[in-house]
Amino acid sequence: MSIRNIIYIFTLSLLLPLVKPENNSTINYIHVLFEWEQIADAKSYNLNIENLTIIEENINIIDSSLISIIDSFSWGNSYKIKLRPILDNETFSEWEDSIIIDINSLPEGFTDFIPIVDGDYNLNENDYTIIHEQIIDKSGQPIWIWKDWGDPELFVVTRLLDNGTFLGLLRGQGYNINANNFDINGEFVWESPPERVQREILPFEKEGSMHYIGLVKETFFNAIPTIEPYASQFQDAGLDSINWYSDAIVEWDENGQEVWRWSCKDYFSFDDLDPNFSLGGIDLIIEGTKDLDWTHCNSIFLDYEESALYLSTRHLSRITKIDYPSGDIIWNFGKEFASGEVAFGFDLGLSGQHSFEKLDNGNFIMYDNGNYDNPELTRALEISINDDDLSYNIEWEYFLPPDLFTHKWGDADRLINGNTLITAGPAGTLMEVNSSNNIVWQITGIQPTYRSERINGLYPLAFSFKLPNFYEINDSLNYFFPIGQTIFNIEIFNEGSLDFDYTYTINDELGWFNEEGIISVNSGSSFLLATNPIIFDSELVNNI
Repeated sequence: MSIRNIIYIFTLSLLLPLVKPENNSTINYIHVLFEWEQIADAKSYNLNIENLTIIEENINIIDSSLISIIDSFSWGNSYKIKLRPILDNETFSEWEDSIIIDINSLPEGFTDFIPIVDGDYNLNENDYTIIHEQIIDKSGQPIWIWKDWGDPELFVVTRLLDNGTFLGLLRGQGYNINANNFDINGEFVWESPPERVQREILPFEKEGSMHYIGLVKETFFNAIPTIEPYASQFQDAGLDSINWYSDAIVEWDENGQEVWRWSCKDYFSFDDLDPNFSLGGIDLIIEGTKDLDWTHCNSIFLDYEESALYLSTRHLSRITKIDYPSGDIIWNFGKEFASGEVAFGFDLGLSGQHSFEKLDNGNFIMYDNGNYDNPELTRALEISINDDDLSYNIEWEYFLPPDLFTHKWGDADRLINGNTLITAGPAGTLMEVNSSNNIVWQITGIQPTYRSERINGLYPLAFSFKLPNFYEINDSLNYFFPIGQTIFNIEIFNEGSLDFDYTYTINDELGWFNEEGIISVNSGSSFLLATNPIIFDSELVNNI
């Protein structure tokens, strides 16, 4: 039987099969992804983990894929990890590679926040929560921390993207470049341009590339407010104009170039001003040491398919629906003001709300702080809105107890299981509430946090694929195939925490392969991609 040799396009470093993490790495997380390259004749692989800091029993992991996520590590310890293949006859081969990793200790001051958990934290044992500069498990223990935890810049991690990178904001005065997309090790992959981004940054895909949309501070000189008695106070100080600041929604492309901007000062009336929020500390405004904080927008939601943006303006207790990209206001919802530009929602009693988002069912969820209400009570709130007749309906609400009233910050997120994660940020309290308003999980005593985000794990996107068995020549993979139709199978493993669709293309120089498509692989599962190339000539070398 004639045979021929195919050289596959994937080139491996055959001397050092362990790829991730790098040898002698120092890391800030205790759930660690290990990745290695395929070894000839291996049916599966054995990872051996030895603690070099304290004496404990070694851990042995058997895995048939090329990735393993291991959560058996402890803060402040060093480990040696060895890898060897297991052959078809279930015998263990020699150790092929070894690396050493160091897990940083939790930083000084970290234990000032002692979590107290109430409820069944095994309810969803694979759930984790982003709070401020760390990620905790359901028992309140950290599994990841920002590499510079406790730095005066105060890094706030806002979300984990499906590709496994994070978004975050630098807080504190004097920092201009402060919205970042970064990897699990804290290395930046995108930074916002030199304009202060605050409170919100979101990613979205546009025309095949990654774009970002965020809130930017805009300062401008403007006439004094006309509301009494504040107008008289400004006039008595000899002022007819002062510094105001508000917000703009800005869109950047993946290169950091601005491609779209929408400014509150161009669309909102200056007659609409809430003195409770904006004119506190008027003496400082008169002195010129403080700007009038007019809008204080705190969240945006982009519905790209609807071509609409939703903007939450805290200091006007207002939600605005904006046509994208024209910028035209479709409606304003919330507290009534002098301009009459708010069309509906006056009686809902919004006050200082945060985290307005559209749900999969078309409704909206938010965290209504309840500032200056009588009594001051905070609630998580779900509403439906009818665009045709500009009406709304309360679909669900949950009032926090009076001791958890939060005058600032806060978050409410609908979870996959139908529950709602509520963040009483300044109080250092998170609670998970079901649809019957029963608390199923609560944690207190944590680091005060602007918002929180529930995730399934540190590695949403983690996959590997195994090729048919091969032999090695000059650090390349080689296959022998007979003439005629044959079989070439590739097994794809989804080791990440999310279900994914994978797009694949297999082609070659001589036309033996012509395979492309999309396959769906659930988290923790694999898919056998079977191909049947037709080999025409055994004397040719074909690059796949």
